[in-house]
Amino acid sequence: MRHLKRIGFFLYSCLLLAGGFLGHIQFEAAFYPGRETPVSRRAPEQEAEAEAVSSASERITANTRLILRKRNLSDHTEEESGETVPAKYIGLDREGLLLCVKDEMASPLLRERCEGLVSIQVISFSAEKIVIEKTYRRREESESFYLSLEENRVIVREGEEGTVYLRTDLDARDLPPALRAMLVRGMTVEGEKELEKFLVSYSG
Repeated sequence: MRHLKRIGFFLYSCLLLAGGFLGHIQFEAAFYPGRETPVSRRAPEQEAEAEAVSSASERITANTRLILRKRNLSDHTEEESGETVPAKYIGLDREGLLLCVKDEMASPLLRERCEGLVSIQVISFSAEKIVIEKTYRRREESESFYLSLEENRVIVREGEEGTVYLRTDLDARDLPPALRAMLVRGMTVEGEKELEKFLVSYSG
C-alpha cells in the first residue's frame, strides 16, 4: 500500500512539473512573442537583401531597350518612342544612370533648354528595358532674354531682372571685343530662336 502511495505521489509531482513548464512557455509566448521565431524573422530580410543585390547587378547593355517618354505641360500632351541607348549609358547600373541623368539635367543641351526642359526622371530600370521621362514647358516666342557676363562666362537670364535661364560655356575672352563690350553692359535678345542663333554662332 505504501508502495502504491509513493508511486501516486511521484506521478502527481511529475504532473505538477509538466504543468508548470507548459505554463512558463505560454507566459513567455504571451509577453515575449519575438523569442520564439528568431529564424523566421530573418527570412524576409534575407529575401530583401537578395533582391537588392539582384537589382544592383543589373546593368545597361547595347541590347537594352530605351523608352523615352516626353510630357508637355503647356498643352498636356505625351508621346513615347523607342530610342537607341546612348554609349554613355552602357555599363551603368541603376545608381549610375540616376547620376548620369542628374548631370544631364544640371547641364542640358541647348536644344533641350530651348524646348523648355524642366525635369528628367528614370521611371523604370532593368537590364532588358529602361524608361526615361522628360518633362517640358514651352515658353512664349516673344519672351526676351538678357545676356551678361559672370566670371568671363555668358549668362542668360529671363529678362533683365529675371532668374538665370542658362549658364553657357562661352568664354568672353574668345568673343569679338565689340560683342564683349555689349555683354559687359548687358544685351537683350528677343525670343528663343534668336537666343539659339546667337549661342550657336559663338559656340566655336
